[in-house]
Amino acid sequence: MSFTEATNTHLLRQLPMPLPTIMLCGLIDINLLSMASMDFKTLSDIVSVIANSLTIATGSIALWIFFRKGKEISTAVKLLLNWSFQTTLNDLRGKLDRLNEYNANESSDLPEIRNILQELAGQIRGNKRLKNAAPDLAPRLEAFAVKSRLTEPSKRSMVAEVREILRNIQVNSMEHNVSVEHE
Repeated sequence: MSFTEATNTHLLRQLPMPLPTIMLCGLIDINLLSMASMDFKTLSDIVSVIANSLTIATGSIALWIFFRKGKEISTAVKLLLNWSFQTTLNDLRGKLDRLNEYNANESSDLPEIRNILQELAGQIRGNKRLKNAAPDLAPRLEAFAVKSRLTEPSKRSMVAEVREILRNIQVNSMEHNVSVEHE
């Protein structure tokens, strides 16, 4: 008997109550006292077999669910993507609200107005779906931001136009989602 086996056996014998047998998934019956005499490699192999068996079982269940409930999973993913898009639209609306708080006729507000216009352009340019829906909007916002003379009426006109474009994009997105769900 090796030193490790002797130490493990000695430690197990000092426990106040007898060790029960472990039942794993009703398939494997391992007595803890007999495990004390096993070397690490054998124990590692047993744990690996159990882990691999459970991995195969959970993978099989996942595949079965995917093939059985594929349409529902696809719908859930589409809803999640649509939620993300709606969040982006709400963020853009929030920036438009911030833009309305500043007055283009006040020279102290002009840098912030230009920054918000550039933020809007960058966010639209960075979102493929928005860029495809309104391809000329980002360049127009950037051109408006660098315009030498911004006026409050022109700023309000641009804000109203962007709001309407976003509203149309949102309506088209909802129409598309409804038509996809009915197919």
